[in-house]
Amino acid sequence: NIDGDIVEYGSLHGGSGAILAESVNHFSPNKKVFLFDTFKGIPKSKFGLDYHWTGSFINNSYSEVSNAFNDLLNVEVIQGDINRTYNKISGKISFGYIASDTYESGILLLEFLWPKLNKGGIIAVCDYASFPNCYPLTVAVERFFKNKENDVFIFRPTRIGIFILKK
Repeated sequence: NIDGDIVEYGSLHGGSGAILAESVNHFSPNKKVFLFDTFKGIPKSKFGLDYHWTGSFINNSYSEVSNAFNDLLNVEVIQGDINRTYNKISGKISFGYIASDTYESGILLLEFLWPKLNKGGIIAVCDYASFPNCYPLTVAVERFFKNKENDVFIFRPTRIGIFILKK
């Protein structure tokens, strides 16, 4: 019941995007779902913190993912470097899913999504606390929310991932 669209950064093969799209179509069919990915692997990090990610996840296909969603008019698949395409949405957000894995994209996306996120909305970061591969992204999340304790409810599952609800 939260106003705003759904956005996923780091769609890979579209699996989680399919779950998001089906959920939206069942519960809130007027919402748009935006799925972002390079479909060419993770770009080289400008900070060097995520050096081992460069080129990872290169085995996906824009045409396969976009074709999988071509019957859903409320889903838009956006190809390109997330660090450059992230802002192709203009409206408010009710749910943001960050699976972009790097410190650079994590900070950029949190700074973009947080003011767009409606109260009651959620940001999920799938690789939070996935050590050692997503340590830089985990640090980015911790730094971003450090002084926002009164504005958030944070749920940390027992293994990896984090859900941040905007109060």
